[in-house]
Amino acid sequence: MGSACSIKEMSRKTSLDSLLKYHVYNTERSIMNLASLSKQHGRCIEQHRIVIDAAGWNLGLFNKASVKFLYHIAKIDQNNYIERLHTLTIINAPKTVAFCWKVVKTWLDQRTNEKVNIMSSTEEWKPFLNSCMPNSSIPTCYGGSSSLPNALAFSRAVNKIGGH
Repeated sequence: MGSACSIKEMSRKTSLDSLLKYHVYNTERSIMNLASLSKQHGRCIEQHRIVIDAAGWNLGLFNKASVKFLYHIAKIDQNNYIERLHTLTIINAPKTVAFCWKVVKTWLDQRTNEKVNIMSSTEEWKPFLNSCMPNSSIPTCYGGSSSLPNALAFSRAVNKIGGH
């Protein structure tokens, strides 16, 4: 999410509707992965944890286009996927993220608000991630040991752009 995520720039290349459909597509893929994980672990897994890295995010990215996008995402998720979200954790969050969260949280119900964690320092989020998911699920760029192809590709990309 950090400094590389400009909804305003994306909106110049595609429509808000396309961005929202892409979000729904990825959410539905995640749900299919939950079914696969349920089968793999022999128990019902119905919820997912979302972790967003906000390193480099700045107030300039909180503009009319991003507010509109976030508003629609919040409504889609709250109306269609509310029971799918276990937690949403924002890591490496600058103080401006907490300011923007004050706006976004007004669009959500109390139950959804309670599922959101905003953490700034590595000392804060690293133990949290390790307490709620196996180290083998955490990409190496965040101190984990995931060897899944997507996690390895993600870690390479984060390290290439100067991430963690």
